[in-house]
Amino acid sequence: IRVAWTEKLDHDKLGVSPFRSMGNSIVQSDVLMATHNPATGAALGQTELEAIAIHEFGHALGMQGHSPFPQDIMYYAAVP
Repeated sequence: IRVAWTEKLDHDKLGVSPFRSMGNSIVQSDVLMATHNPATGAALGQTELEAIAIHEFGHALGMQGHSPFPQDIMYYAAVP
C-alpha cells in the first residue's frame, strides 16, 4: 500500500484508493488523501484525517462498496 497526501482532490473527494489485482489477490493499492476541505479550503483536523485514512484503507484492502449506515467507517460522506 502506497500512501500520499495532497491539498485537494478532483470532484470534492477526500480520498481515493485504486488497487491493482491479479486473480483474487490485491497486488498494489495507492491511497491518496486530501488534507483540506474541498468546500471551504480549510485544513482538515486530526479526527477527519484519521476517519478518511481508515475509510480509504478499507478500500485499499478490497472493500469496494459503501455502507448505508452513517456510523460505519465505510459510509460515504463527501465532506465532513
